[in-house]
Amino acid sequence: MTSEGNLPIEHDDHLIPIPDINMWNETMAGMFVDPRSGWSGIFYLGRWWAKPTMLRAMIGLFGPGDRAIFVRNYGQSEDEKIATGGGLRMAPTGEGGIRYTYSGPSDVRRQSAASREGVGIGPLSLLDLEFDFVPSFAPWSLHSGGHAGPDGKDVFFQAGHVEQIGLMSGRFCLDGEVVEISNAYGVRDHSRGPRSFDRHHSHDWINARFESGWGFCAFRAMVVDEADHVANAAVIFRDGRQFPATMRSSRKLLEPGTDIWAPIDFALEADGLGTFDITVERLWTLWQISLFNRADVAFGPPLARTSRQDAMWNVEQNGLFICNGEQGVGRVERSNRDIELDQRWLSMCEPRLLDFGQSRN
Repeated sequence: MTSEGNLPIEHDDHLIPIPDINMWNETMAGMFVDPRSGWSGIFYLGRWWAKPTMLRAMIGLFGPGDRAIFVRNYGQSEDEKIATGGGLRMAPTGEGGIRYTYSGPSDVRRQSAASREGVGIGPLSLLDLEFDFVPSFAPWSLHSGGHAGPDGKDVFFQAGHVEQIGLMSGRFCLDGEVVEISNAYGVRDHSRGPRSFDRHHSHDWINARFESGWGFCAFRAMVVDEADHVANAAVIFRDGRQFPATMRSSRKLLEPGTDIWAPIDFALEADGLGTFDITVERLWTLWQISLFNRADVAFGPPLARTSRQDAMWNVEQNGLFICNGEQGVGRVERSNRDIELDQRWLSMCEPRLLDFGQSRN
């Protein structure tokens, strides 16, 4: 890995010029969860592996009543450094803030139908949005170094990965309807380096903030044909400091037979703080993302895959977290290449708990 692929904290808010590195990838994303309104969302930009100057823009907004709004566009990068393409723009606002703006077509669906059937082509609606991310903690750098296969090409992730928890506020307008979001839970991430999902087997990415003000980010991943995690790193943000931690659980958080709505138990073992036993007591909202080999990404389940080697299934949910009697709000992302997308599995995508967030204060 050349020094061009490094991701210094001080240069985290923009894209870098594309180096001469095979399968180069750089992505930036912002997400929010607002239990008061029942809305949550993701804004995502990533370089396309076949032509890195072209960016893939993805937006997902998920609300009460099984509502979902999807955007997936491609476009040339319109700025040397600012992440922009396909109508979506992520511009730094100073002091770690990011502004997300978009004006363009969107596909309105039902969450449950999109999770079972994917997101196809349908009537389009005009979506306008502007959101601001304001950090609550300093950025956390995973600095994993990545993992490559025997030939040095099957890379899951390398070079750098930065995460940050904060607050997200803004509004979106869909065909005249305006939804306002104020001080919702927010998290952003930025990764840079060569990437391919060819050997990716499974991963867990979980983050949350609690009522007293502390929060955490945790990430672990496995690759095909290796028994141990190739990455297992976490951090606890508390009292203005970052405490390195490791994630532990008695079982995989997603595997064949898992009930995706069942509570999740895990622990964080933090240097200097001890063990934090955490339960994701309730989950609401559900959207699926297909992770195709060569680092292609799309909303919906990978229904078109011909084998487990072609693509894998990734599920994203919002959660009510409990730790030592204290409540928090956050996100849970899980994947597993071994999941068979049979009727039993897809039937779990019915919106039986999707409106839980609407009842939260």
